[in-house]
Amino acid sequence: MVSSQLELGQSSKSHLDGFLARYRLQHNEDMQDGINYILVLDASGRIVMGSRRAWDGLSVVDPLLSRTETNDEVFAQIRDCFASSSVTSSQSLSCLRTHSGLYFPTAESYTLGLPFRISGRDRSEDNKAYLVLVNFDPSIASGQLGWELLSLLVISILYVTSVLGLLALLLYRSLLPAVRSFAEVDDLTGLMNRRSCMDLAIRLLAQGEKDNLPYILAILDLDHFKAINDTYGHQCGDFVLREVSNALTRSLHGTDLLARLGGEEFIVMAQCSSAHALLVMERLRSEVELLKPQWEGRTMNVTLSIGLTSTEQLGYNLNHLYAQADAALYRAKDQGRNRICWSSSAEGDMMVDPWAPGRVWRSSFAPIEPLDSRTDP
Repeated sequence: MVSSQLELGQSSKSHLDGFLARYRLQHNEDMQDGINYILVLDASGRIVMGSRRAWDGLSVVDPLLSRTETNDEVFAQIRDCFASSSVTSSQSLSCLRTHSGLYFPTAESYTLGLPFRISGRDRSEDNKAYLVLVNFDPSIASGQLGWELLSLLVISILYVTSVLGLLALLLYRSLLPAVRSFAEVDDLTGLMNRRSCMDLAIRLLAQGEKDNLPYILAILDLDHFKAINDTYGHQCGDFVLREVSNALTRSLHGTDLLARLGGEEFIVMAQCSSAHALLVMERLRSEVELLKPQWEGRTMNVTLSIGLTSTEQLGYNLNHLYAQADAALYRAKDQGRNRICWSSSAEGDMMVDPWAPGRVWRSSFAPIEPLDSRTDP
């Protein structure tokens, strides 16, 4: 505890009397500026002057003051000090020291005791030592500080939130392409993977049905690919898959859908008629057949088997189109590989399932009767 004393001249007492008089005129007992009262105690613990006129002349140990300030810890320390000291002994002077306690801004009141001396001509210590008690309301005194701290806290939260939001946005924009690429692209060939391909195929077929446009769907499988892995190793097999993927990409339009289903299987979906589908698939088959990839000085023959179907035959249900194309692929394998097989076909002639929705689409085109076959009525 830091002790402080003020050395004042004789005229200071009159100045203090004037200050307290003005304080009584300007403030009432319910003071709104944070100061509850100011008291001056002499060495005996008697209130020689104060802002509360009713307390003038009372001792600090008076029951009236004890009941009023029962929750004030600092006031209780001062009261107990004078109560335990003899009035005539020098021990009471030990009570005239700096008194303070733990400061809580939310407390009802806080008392601060500061000693001072009034120097007289006789330099008598017993009658010239005093203790000034100032009691104030911490909530009022620190109200402005509280608002400033609250404002600073709110501004800090807003600033931190803005910075974190900006960082999250930048991180999202920088990572989104990488995450999307990881989720949608086959890491070996760079083509679209199975899941993203199926999602896009469903949307394309739905739009095609709405616009009444035909689509083809084909499943492509490399012939004897297991033999390539067994003979040359899996690194060679990966090399062949990348070469075939590049060849297929070069042979298709940018609007055509090409994806790797997994292993050595690929899928192609394009917006074209059934008649044009054979030209597209033959171009893919011949492009792969002429590829002749080389691995460690060895030239390999790579061929494709293709199962093909069309919405003109089977409608726009992806599951049904995929199942029929897969069945056609197995027929191409059984018939010797390196060929194209239509779904629901027999000996190369296209057949239409009686229930197929595509039949309604084709029947909407009425045949044009030749002019020379018309007869006048």
